[in-house]
Amino acid sequence: MFKVSVRSSFAASHELKGYRGDCAALHGHNWGASIVVEVDDVDEVGLGIDFRVLRDHLDKVVLELDHRHLNDLDPFRDINPTAESIARYLFRRVNAQLPEGVRLLEARVDETDEEWASYRE
Repeated sequence: MFKVSVRSSFAASHELKGYRGDCAALHGHNWGASIVVEVDDVDEVGLGIDFRVLRDHLDKVVLELDHRHLNDLDPFRDINPTAESIARYLFRRVNAQLPEGVRLLEARVDETDEEWASYRE
């Protein structure tokens, strides 16, 4: 088996309702987003999945979040757009579009260079 990963980024604002601290106020981040997939084997070229194909799947979802106020988006109207909930959103949206034989293992969202959350099912 092989693991393949791609990374992307987006800029977006959010606010954490009910949070006691600075993050309750409107603020933004330059978020990182990455996914890790697993494939059983490689094709005749030697690829499990082309990085470009995988990045296209991730970027389709990232574009929905880029330069947006996350609290205003439907998936985050009833839940705080925390790194955890964004990672779950990325996982489920990307997973729905992957080709057969490619299994999504994990989606990760970096809120800063030192802080991140990941989600897997």
